[in-house]
Parts: sequence; C-alpha cells; structure tokens
Amino acid sequence: MKKIFYGLLVFFTFITNANASKYEIFIGAEAALSWADFTGLNGNYENDGIATYGIKAGVIDENTRIYIAYNYLDAFKDSSNREGNFQALTVNTEAYTKIFNITQSYPVSFFFGAHVGGVNLEVDSTFGSSDKSSLLYGLQAGIMTTSKSPINFEFGYRYSYSSFTDMNNDLDQLAIAYVGINYKF
Repeated sequence: MKKIFYGLLVFFTFITNANASKYEIFIGAEAALSWADFTGLNGNYENDGIATYGIKAGVIDENTRIYIAYNYLDAFKDSSNREGNFQALTVNTEAYTKIFNITQSYPVSFFFGAHVGGVNLEVDSTFGSSDKSSLLYGLQAGIMTTSKSPINFEFGYRYSYSSFTDMNNDLDQLAIAYVGINYKF
C-alpha cells in the first residue's frame, strides 16, 4: 500500500505543478454507503450497506478537478464468520458542466470521471487473517454545487473494479453512494 501511495503522490504532485496558476486547491470529506461483491469457495455474496467515510484533497478549475481520495469502509461480516475492513487510496479526475441554478449564486453541475489506485483488505476469520492490497479502478458520476463560495456540496456514485484475490475470495466490484462537502482555498 505504501508503494501505491507514494506513486499516487508523485503523480498528483506532477499534475498540480503542470498548471498550478489555473487551479484552486480544495479539501473535502464524505460519508457513504457501500456495496461489495465477492466471489469465494461458497459462491457469490454481497455485503450491503457498509458505512464508509472518506477524505480528499486536490485542485479544481472551471471545468475539471483532480484529487487524491482516501476511503475507509467500516467492518463487514459475512456468512462464513469473516470480519474485515477496506481502505482505498485513489487518484481521481473529473470533468463537470453546469446543468441548472438553485439560486443565482448556487449553480449545480453534473460531473463524470475516472479513478485508479489501490485497495487494502484486512480479513480475520476462523481460518486465519489476511492483510493484502490490490489494484482498484473505475468510474464516478454525480452532481455538485459549483458556486464562487468556498464551500460546495456533492452527491455521487462511484463504481470500482478490483483484481483483489486472497484466502480463496475475490473482491469483484465495489459501489459507493456518497454525500460530500468540499472547501476551496
């Protein structure tokens, strides 16, 4: 996970320095519900409604934003008495366009983007424990306020695929529906 983090950090630093004067810096937080689909020895199973929390930091301009996001997916339990949690670190890029105004000073924009990074899954079971990382990639879309105010809100959906395999289990897909708040500097 450290190698993935350092790689993402170098990439992010390069991107932000390329056009630094064009962008504003922002930080944000999100709360969400997640759904994880697994394939294992006992067939397919899904963990529904996992509480998820996240933070992000990046740059934003009039039509795009680029940021690093960290998400923590709360403990889950499955029918095989396994317990665990996920941590995901991704680089995200999004484009957005204004679709309507709530008021004159609060336009709402639609955004669409992609992400790539790593996921770490820690699992404890009667058969032992595991702590492994893997590639995570996918798409996201949603709506956000894009006012001149430093505080903006967003509602989105992130859909991810993973190449994670451990203890005869594969994390196939991860879906996150979230609400977030961002602060621009």
